[in-house]
Amino acid sequence: MRNAMIERPADRYGRQRLSRSNRRWIAIGLTVLVLAIGVGIAVIASHRLGTGAVKGELGGYSLVDDETVQVSTVVKASRPPVVGDVYGCGTDVPSYLVAS
Repeated sequence: MRNAMIERPADRYGRQRLSRSNRRWIAIGLTVLVLAIGVGIAVIASHRLGTGAVKGELGGYSLVDDETVQVSTVVKASRPPVVGDVYGCGTDVPSYLVAS
C-alpha cells in the first residue's frame, strides 16, 4: 500500500513540494525549452549575421618567383582605415596562378 501524503498546514510548514516525477518532468521540459530557444536564436543569427558570398575583383598581379604571386587590389572603406589586411582563399585557382 502506498503512503498517502498527509496534508500539512501551509501557514505553519509552507506549501508542499511537487512530487519527484513532477519535478523531473518540469526539469526535462525546461531543458528542452532552453535548447529549442538556443537553436532558434542560432539559426536566426546565422541568417542575419552570416557572411554572404565573397566577391572581389583582381586589380593586378605579378609573378615574384615560380611559387609566389603578388596580387594588388583596391579596398574601399566606409571610414578612414587605420590598418588593413587582405586575405584570399579559395579552391578555384586560375591556371595562370598555378606554377607549371
